[in-house]
Amino acid sequence: MIWQTGVTDAISDVGLTNFSNTLRRGTDELTSNGIDVILLDMQYYPRAEYLAGYRDYLNAMRGVGKEKNIPVLHRFDIMRYWVMSSQFSADELLAPDRFHVNDLTYGCLADILVDAIQDGLARDSMTALPVYK
Repeated sequence: MIWQTGVTDAISDVGLTNFSNTLRRGTDELTSNGIDVILLDMQYYPRAEYLAGYRDYLNAMRGVGKEKNIPVLHRFDIMRYWVMSSQFSADELLAPDRFHVNDLTYGCLADILVDAIQDGLARDSMTALPVYK
């Protein structure tokens, strides 16, 4: 299962402890039932850089992934890199609301996920994520 979560939680500020505990309970439930899990962290969008606490939620998800040995795809970092490197503009990656991702982004991320899964990417390398300050 690919669990895409965190954006609404960060925007609504549900609380880092609540968010982390929900991730722990959810991943425990899934893995205890024999379901493989990959966490898909939050998307990059231009306003995310200015949203108080957004990076804290990214770090919380990455921390739970590391704690539970659950791979985390760094969607935020990937999308931010695409924009900062001028490979794509935010307008090309996002729907007209400049918030939701579009088909291009989902297609690119799907390709990355397929490659990672097929190549048997070690969980440690998928969860060795930067911590934002």
